[in-house]
Amino acid sequence: MSIQRIVLVLTVLVFATPTHAQAQDVTTVRVTRVVQVLQQPQGTAEAVATVNPGDVLDVLDEQDGWYLVRPTGGSGTWRTGWISAASVTPVTDPLPPAPRTTQTRAGPPERLTAERKGFIIGFGGGVGLHREPTTSNFGGVFELKVGYAPTDQVLVYYTNKVVFSGGLRYDLVGLTGGGMTYMLNDTSPSGFISGAIGAATGATIDFSTGTTGDVERGLAVSVGGGWEFARHWSVEGAAMFLKLAGVNNTVLTGTFNWLFY
Repeated sequence: MSIQRIVLVLTVLVFATPTHAQAQDVTTVRVTRVVQVLQQPQGTAEAVATVNPGDVLDVLDEQDGWYLVRPTGGSGTWRTGWISAASVTPVTDPLPPAPRTTQTRAGPPERLTAERKGFIIGFGGGVGLHREPTTSNFGGVFELKVGYAPTDQVLVYYTNKVVFSGGLRYDLVGLTGGGMTYMLNDTSPSGFISGAIGAATGATIDFSTGTTGDVERGLAVSVGGGWEFARHWSVEGAAMFLKLAGVNNTVLTGTFNWLFY
């Protein structure tokens, strides 16, 4: 009789151990259909709540195909109850917590250069005041620049700046030579200063026939400054000093310019 009892105890332990291990492995379950949570692990027990597909529940215990569960995290209108194992599926990978949203302070905007470096060519036009020792007159101004910018702030170029004005000793005066502009910023908008030196030319023109009369040569320098208010576009004021036939000529100019780079 004692042997039969020992066999019976061993049989109970063998069959009970897998069930217990399975209960330990299942920590949460997900509901697969609308089902009631009961007070006892039997179909005739009183319901304590109704759960819906997708609800996740914590498993506290297992008994004969029933799980003792509670709302995940212990929150809800009910505390614990029994649910049929056929109405749920184990959750092996619980849903990750919602990511935390943090507010970050916006940094300064990305700084972009004007990209002036490289080949440059530009044109300008405006008005000028040509002053000789005893008289002066207004005229039109045209300027051409062709060169290279080794950096975004330094521009080196050939320049030809001509002023047309009538009623003076010279109807046309101009500077042909080399110039340089220094941009105060490598971005745009930017202020700038400029200078040029080269050969001075003064000539008389018969506008009725288009022929050129007397031509004088000399030395000319120019200094100025301005404002690049947008990429490629600027305004500039300058003073040009020319020595022609021993006579000093001064031209004050204001130009509106376009420069490709």
